[in-house]
Amino acid sequence: MSGDCKRRISFSADSVLTAVIQDADTSELVRILDNHGDAVRVNQVNHVGLTALHHGVLSNNLDTVKLLLCNGADVNAQDVHGFSPLHTAAACGFTQIASMLVLYGADVFSLTAQKETPLDVAKDIGVIRLLSEEMRRRFHQELFLTSFLQRKASDGWIYIKQNALKLVDEFMQLLLHLWKRHRTKYPTRRLQIQKEE
Repeated sequence: MSGDCKRRISFSADSVLTAVIQDADTSELVRILDNHGDAVRVNQVNHVGLTALHHGVLSNNLDTVKLLLCNGADVNAQDVHGFSPLHTAAACGFTQIASMLVLYGADVFSLTAQKETPLDVAKDIGVIRLLSEEMRRRFHQELFLTSFLQRKASDGWIYIKQNALKLVDEFMQLLLHLWKRHRTKYPTRRLQIQKEE
């Protein structure tokens, strides 16, 4: 090959993103997200359904996970086996990353293809405590919300019934008033009808 013939190889922004995450090069990740943010698809999946966030979790790099979450990474994306980033963090025992994912709204009740929650695959006691507490908190929050909504619906129904009865009563009063007025306005016609019979 001659020296004046140069070939240039370029990779897609998504490929570079994955490589940078796997190398735990946070400064390069910041540069890519800043300079090529429109071209980078942070939720792009590979052949087994792993996203950039999955790779960030697997590299146990809290800064990478935070950067990806701040740049639109789907916190509940699942791979082909149904593992979310939270499942991955729980299975690897990465308490700080699991905490960060929960903070960004990770679903602690999501299920894998084997019907396992992140708590089911957790091995580390810190992750187990974190997930158990979050599940308890969300369960109580849901119970409170359900109870609150039921009370408000019941109050609303009572209000509607009371007002409906009031409206029916007012309507009946109006009909009675109209009937009385009609009766006093046309008394002779009534008498004529009776006489004809």
